[in-house]
Amino acid sequence: MACWNVISHQEASSGSVSGFDFTSIPSSYDHLCLRLSLRDDKSSAYKNNIDLELNGSSSAEYSTTMLYCGSTVLSTRAQSTYDFYSAYVASADALANTFSTAEIWFIDYSNTDTYKTWVSQGGIPNNDSTEWRWQNFVTGGNFQSTAAINRIYFIPFGGEDFVQYSTATLYGINGTA
Repeated sequence: MACWNVISHQEASSGSVSGFDFTSIPSSYDHLCLRLSLRDDKSSAYKNNIDLELNGSSSAEYSTTMLYCGSTVLSTRAQSTYDFYSAYVASADALANTFSTAEIWFIDYSNTDTYKTWVSQGGIPNNDSTEWRWQNFVTGGNFQSTAAINRIYFIPFGGEDFVQYSTATLYGINGTA
């Protein structure tokens, strides 16, 4: 049976924040799971990307494959990037008072013999069917480093802020389901 341990919970409780930063992540778990409930203040947009870095690395060490859909299904792939898009976030034009959700898994994050693999899933709700005003996504990729993950930092792409009540919770997972 898997054991979920809260490593850290962060919330924009008193106003907007530029990003979330999980530091000094212990290497004592099998996997990490980051659960998000987010909205940003990007104007004239229904969604934005989350720009994520591991271990403070902004070197070209990331690859990403994303499958996403609104009314149609599309995919994208990026290799040797300086950060990676792990999820989408609801923006200012999304349905009022709604937040996007995402769950990002970092598999075998403390192993120092292999590159780090991650997968995520999530969605942005809305109350109409207009293309790209709602979205579901599944992404995956790797961090091309054998270093154990000890820091996870992310911001909205383009310099926006996460709005009040956005939350991020990092779990350490031991055992199997």
